[in-house]
Amino acid sequence: MLRTAALRAQKHLATRCAPCLAVSLAKVALPSAVHGCPLSSSTPDANGKVKAAYLRSITSDIWALQNLLQSLASDSDVANNLERSVRRVLECHQQQRRVFVTGMGKSGAVAQRLASTLSSISISSQWIHGGEWVHGELGGLKQGDVVIIVSHSGRTSELLPLPDLFRKSGCSVMAIVGDSCSPLSKNCDWSIVAPAEDEVDCPVPSRSIIVQEAICNAIIQHLIENMADGADVLRESHPGGAIGARFAN
Repeated sequence: MLRTAALRAQKHLATRCAPCLAVSLAKVALPSAVHGCPLSSSTPDANGKVKAAYLRSITSDIWALQNLLQSLASDSDVANNLERSVRRVLECHQQQRRVFVTGMGKSGAVAQRLASTLSSISISSQWIHGGEWVHGELGGLKQGDVVIIVSHSGRTSELLPLPDLFRKSGCSVMAIVGDSCSPLSKNCDWSIVAPAEDEVDCPVPSRSIIVQEAICNAIIQHLIENMADGADVLRESHPGGAIGARFAN
């Protein structure tokens, strides 16, 4: 069983990832096979299931990121809307407006991290739980603000009415979403669509979170490189921890 999983992992790497990445990762993932100790079907079931699971999981993560990379490297709507998002957030910052980031569940956790990182580079931002908007949080929105909604399915019932409510306050509304045909994607001003199939045997969000985080990182990196004082602001706002120590040196 483990050998079957290992071969499946190698096949995915060879067909879905860059050749150099496939070779290096295959060596890391399957050390016993590389060193002349072939993976045997006689491996104890418990040990085999554990290894098969993590090989399959990491391979699927790489596959999802490779698909995202290909979309961003091409002249696609994903790349164009990512660029549009960065421009709009920069405009919002220059106009001294705010960026709000929202979501539910695990996507909400991704949204919370994005808001925190935006704040660290001096972009005024706040995370709001997706279910709180209709309980008074709409009052914090101002004309010219930007709202980013993070949702893999694009069908979460609490989020679907929000774009219209945000626009009534004069806000631009964008989404990081996994389905271009979803109601949320269609109702936002624009969306960064990043589909990712989660594991059938793992009912919690996994691939989708990896892709969402990669998009958020791309947004942050793009912003830092396009802000005249992006790196300096990060240095000033993060004097503590290992990052602060690195800046001090």
